[in-house]
Parts: sequence; structure tokens; C-alpha cells
Amino acid sequence: MNRIMTEKNETINDIDAIEFYKLLSQCIEQELKPTVDTIVLMKPTELSRNSKGFLIYSQINKRRRVALKRCKDYPEYVRREIAVAAAQKILGFPSYNIIKKDGIILRNQSTKKNCKILCGWENKTLLVIDHSDSNAMKTLRQLCKDEIDMLEFFYNYGKWAAFNCLFGVQDRHDKNFVISIIDQKLYSVDNEEGPFVNDKLIDIRFLITQTKKGVQRFLGGFDEPVYVEKFRSGFIGAWNKIASNLSSLDMFNKQEKELLRNSIAYDPEKVVKTLFY
Repeated sequence: MNRIMTEKNETINDIDAIEFYKLLSQCIEQELKPTVDTIVLMKPTELSRNSKGFLIYSQINKRRRVALKRCKDYPEYVRREIAVAAAQKILGFPSYNIIKKDGIILRNQSTKKNCKILCGWENKTLLVIDHSDSNAMKTLRQLCKDEIDMLEFFYNYGKWAAFNCLFGVQDRHDKNFVISIIDQKLYSVDNEEGPFVNDKLIDIRFLITQTKKGVQRFLGGFDEPVYVEKFRSGFIGAWNKIASNLSSLDMFNKQEKELLRNSIAYDPEKVVKTLFY
């Protein structure tokens, strides 16, 4: 018997369960076994655009978490998530595995219908997203200074600032940056609001304002100039790397590529000075 647990303690059809284990194994790139590994399906506790009916977490062995996300059933949100994640991976930014799937079925053995928590998901397009070790990941909002290497953090945050400015990724509040306490990797997550929503060049001043807010509470004292210089170094380096790799970004459409070229026309030195100087 498989070890899938739901909020209603339903017994899941073994055939469906085997396919689900294969799907999660593909996502996390690690083999999971129905007779060994426990999967708990749960609704999110945090509030977000997708939390009410469009997002389910699969908790694996009380540690690894994989999200099932329907992106409000809006195809453009799905495309953007996939495109931005692909760009992150190609450009060498910390990224997460993401799989597109059309419908998901985990039938209750007794009713022969989809389990309660996935009712209505049978024919919906969704994304299967690796959230890594949920016990080791913290959002920027949850972080304390003593949990991170501040110099490395500001360097990585500068890189992400360049990425999100160039690709017009909005909604970059402090819950959409997640850091691994284990290896200090910083992730920019939930990328439905990018790239270039509605095929428009995003006002870079708006993105700069969001970027400032995210780290304002980490600044202060005699260390501030050192942090700012680390941010600048990460920002300039990432901007130039993206500019030199435009030809590899085939995941974006023609209009988005044109907007990206327009963004790169800005002088990164002038942009970074508007942030902290």
C-alpha cells in the first residue's frame, strides 16, 4: 500500500499513487518509493494569489516540498513561470525544477473519484515545482541577520536585482525571495508577473523601489558601504552576463526579446547608483 496522506485520510488508488510518485521523483530528481516514502498533501497556510484553491503542497518525508500550482488557471501565468525559470537556469542563477502537467488524478479507492483536496484538478493545467527542503528555506521576510552571510547575501541580491530589472519581473516583495540556510543560495520565486507583463517595458524606477524595500532593514551601521559595494558588484556582473547571453534566451517571444534589448540599453552603472547612492 502506498503512503500518501490527505486531509481527509483517504486511501489512494495504488495505480494513481505510483504515477504520482514518479512525477514527484522526476521533479526532485530523486527516486521515491510508494512503500517507503511518505507524501502528505496539504493546503498552504500563507495567503497568496494562488492559495485559495489553486495551490497544493506535497510534503515528502516531512522535509522536501513540491508545489502543485495552477497559476489561477491563466495560461499566460503558466508560460511566464516556465520561461523565467528556464532563463534562470541557462544564465546560471539559482533555479528550481518545474514541470508542466495537464491534469492530476489521485482517486479515492472507495469513491473512485479524485481525492477531496484535488477535486476539480483532473483537467486543469498545473506546474509541479520543487521547493527543496522546506525546513531549510526561509523567505526574506523571515530572515534575521545572524542567519546569513551578509556580504554574500548582498552580492546575490544585487545579481537578482539586475535579473528582475532586465526581465521586467514585478511583484518582488520580500516573500518572493527565498534563501537556503544550508548553502546560502538565494532564489527569486513566483514569477507569474514577468517577463514584461502585457508586452510592456516596465518602469525601471518601480522595480528599483521594490528592490530597495526588500533589504532596507538589513542596512545600517559601519558595514553599510561594504554591503552596498557587494550589491553593486553583483548587479553589474549579472547585467553584463545577461547582455552577453541574449542569443541563448529562446524561451521568450519576439516582443519580449525586443523589450529585453531595450532594457539592456540602460547604463547599469547609472541604474545601480539610483539604488543606494
